[in-house]
Amino acid sequence: MKSGKKKAKESSKKSTGKPVIDKVNIKGKNSRPKNIELEDMTIKNLDQELRFNDWYFPVHFTHKGKECLAKFSISEGTLLGQGASFNYATGPLSLKKQKGVQVLEKPSNFIDIRKQPSSKESFKYSEEDEGIVVEMEDLTAVCNPDEQKVISKDEKFGCDLTFKPRGPPLFWGGARNKSSQITEGTLVEGLEALSDARGKIIIDGEEIEVEGMGLFEHVWFNKLNFFELRQVDWVYANFDQMYTFFCSVESALSDGRPKHHVTGTIYMMSEDDYLGVKEIEVVPENWVFVEECYRFIPTQYKFKVETDKGVLNVNAAVAIYPQFAQIVRLENLRLHGIYAWNINFYDAPITLHGEFAYNDGKTVKLTTGRGMNETIRVVPL
Repeated sequence: MKSGKKKAKESSKKSTGKPVIDKVNIKGKNSRPKNIELEDMTIKNLDQELRFNDWYFPVHFTHKGKECLAKFSISEGTLLGQGASFNYATGPLSLKKQKGVQVLEKPSNFIDIRKQPSSKESFKYSEEDEGIVVEMEDLTAVCNPDEQKVISKDEKFGCDLTFKPRGPPLFWGGARNKSSQITEGTLVEGLEALSDARGKIIIDGEEIEVEGMGLFEHVWFNKLNFFELRQVDWVYANFDQMYTFFCSVESALSDGRPKHHVTGTIYMMSEDDYLGVKEIEVVPENWVFVEECYRFIPTQYKFKVETDKGVLNVNAAVAIYPQFAQIVRLENLRLHGIYAWNINFYDAPITLHGEFAYNDGKTVKLTTGRGMNETIRVVPL
């Protein structure tokens, strides 16, 4: 990076949420961005009292023959809270049977560190000529258009990882600067850059070499109504032949009527096809009980994702114990005449396999699939 730091408030532009007219689907192929731009990574909505910004770095890799996931995240704003998070877990799933029910056990080597800012000065943000730097509580993200680095100085869980995009970035709403209307009261904007990741993590002093695939995400919003949500499946996946992110949301309007929303993009690498998602079907299977959240969750999924040029069909299996962000019981909450609700919000690391079938009969078999289903369920107790 070059020198010449600028104040964030002076250099950041307000996110308008207005669509860009020339970013539209043409015969099933999006007018796609070639690369990440500086503006895609900058902090947004600084003039808004309510806002959320994140810089998020998960990576999937293998170590000693086991599936591993490391995640690092910096979040800013008042809508979902500020902080730095450090997560690590390995597979396989550990299941036992109790009274005829399959129970998922939490592994002993699970790391889940969440640090709230100790002062206003804990969050540091600067823009330079070619990128941005974000710092909070032992975690630093250095983001340039061609690569993004995350560095942790936490004593228990350190890292030095570099993420390089595998191809063009994918955007919420299908295009740069276009918002995705998730619910009546929730607009999301931002990018997902499916990436190769290299470097090291350090756990209790032990250094582990990392070579895998993951994601660099920067999303932002200044409106959120969590209680409109009912079911969210936000999925990203890297395969040898393609990568994708897609999101299916079932929510409730203010009068209780259901609302369905989908967004996402599939990028077929060899074919250079950048395909906007039109519809998503999520079928959960093989339910197990999780004591941590006192609920049953699925350990397998079938995803059917439709585009104008073909259909993605994949099977997914939860490979690593899920990481729970929120488990909330609201016994006195009344929504649409129903009392007592539960919020269950977690990341399920998944392995995937399947194929993409073009409308002209051509099929592409998909191998070495790794990704995540970020799951939200807001349901009655």
